Amino acid sequence: GLDRLFAGLGLDVVQDVVFEPYGYSVNALNGDYYATAHVTPQEDCSYASFETNLECASYQDTVQAVLDIFQPQRFTLIVFIDDQSNIGRTRAAGASIGVEDVYRGFHAANCTANSFAQGYTTVKANYRRGPKGAATLLS
Repeated sequence: GLDRLFAGLGLDVVQDVVFEPYGYSVNALNGDYYATAHVTPQEDCSYASFETNLECASYQDTVQAVLDIFQPQRFTLIVFIDDQSNIGRTRAAGASIGVEDVYRGFHAANCTANSFAQGYTTVKANYRRGPKGAATLLS
């Protein structure tokens, strides 16, 4: 699962902790880049998170790998975009950065984009497992 994902991203696990009565946290690094995952499995409501600052042109493959590991019923994706980064240049060119409606078995329920400063944007998208509904995505 996560160990293969981190290795595939070129990251080394530097800390992993199992919490009692339940929970797990893992952190991986490579220079200035990191990824972290937290899992709280509960019968009524489980929670898993994944965060990274990896420099890439699209997060689609990474997000799909995380979905394949955790297999959620729904998820929220938040991407912070600096226009000067690889992801920012990809978005400016009109190509997919991995927040579009592209994940196997999921549809985007909604998506919002907010600009906070010149050249800095966040995009938040909520996805649900199942057939595509009438939701649209904002550019």
